Amino acid sequence: MKRKLLSLIGIFSLISIFAMWAQPVKANVDYDITDMNVTAKVNRNGSVMIHRKIYYDFDSDARGVYYRQNLTRKQKIKDIQVKVNDQPVIAANNKKNNTYQLTKENNSYRFKVFHRISEDNRIKVEYSYKILDLITNYKDTAELNFKIIGNGWDTDIDHAQATVVFPESVEGLKAWAHGSLDGYTQVLPHKGKIIMKADDVAGDVGIEVHAIFPTAVTAANKNYVDQNKKEAIEKQEAQLAREANERRKRKSYFGWGLAFVSLITGLVVIVKGFFGKKMGFKPKKQGELAHNYEIPNVDPVTAQILDNAAWPDIKALTAYLMQLAAKKKIKIEEFKTKHLKKTNYRISLVDKSILQDDLLYF
Repeated sequence: MKRKLLSLIGIFSLISIFAMWAQPVKANVDYDITDMNVTAKVNRNGSVMIHRKIYYDFDSDARGVYYRQNLTRKQKIKDIQVKVNDQPVIAANNKKNNTYQLTKENNSYRFKVFHRISEDNRIKVEYSYKILDLITNYKDTAELNFKIIGNGWDTDIDHAQATVVFPESVEGLKAWAHGSLDGYTQVLPHKGKIIMKADDVAGDVGIEVHAIFPTAVTAANKNYVDQNKKEAIEKQEAQLAREANERRKRKSYFGWGLAFVSLITGLVVIVKGFFGKKMGFKPKKQGELAHNYEIPNVDPVTAQILDNAAWPDIKALTAYLMQLAAKKKIKIEEFKTKHLKKTNYRISLVDKSILQDDLLYF
């Protein structure tokens, strides 16, 4: 029983190692986004003032950060301000420290902020700008539909909060958020606010806000479409809500099912361990052989097979990697991350000739 359990642990360990090796190796900057806070203030002319704070935690050196704001063809941005750690940075094309560049490609605005960053630095970057024509007034309602937290990140966002603020209380305010299934949305008509919160937001998902409210709130808006839209929007959001609830149910059922299977499997293992019939025979005690301190002239995997007369396990693979490191075929380096406080190890390829081995190539 013990040997089977150890073998099972070894198999899972090997799978974990292969999973790590299968991840694409990133040669770019290593960072985390710990928090992102966005406030969008609605103006009566249909424009929205955006104030975005992004908190980074870097695990490597960097020259700066990027941010991309995607818009539609009609929308533009103006009144731009950028800060790093509460200090304003200026627009310039010389790529000097504490400057930024803004370029436009099709319907996207790209900020490139130059700031010297060292490993383990934590910085806050703020972007403030006004988006024109972000709100559309229809005959029967006004609509805000906007990816308030974008989806172009190389990493997840630990904590995200987005707030939409109206000039006054808004009777009849309705709002929906799209993105993380575990997010939380609070609509406060009497305060004229929409608050959206989510943790562990996937970098390729983001958060979208969709809201409708009386046209009187943005009475000066010139972005007008002469048609009724309220009923169609409410019908669309009702359908999306049903689909999201179904996905949540499936996710919940899968989690409970996995927990149930794990519980049953654990109980079966415990019962067999206590009451199962002992297999095999009890070997006679033998005196220990004299220890041989000579290093075997075979590789670690073969040595373990000869020693244990069994299939090699994770210990053999670890010894094999150490042997390759000693021969300078691979390089093993220590590194630490914010989330995993203990020391971890990164394995890098030095000599490509070892990839002739099917296991290492995989």
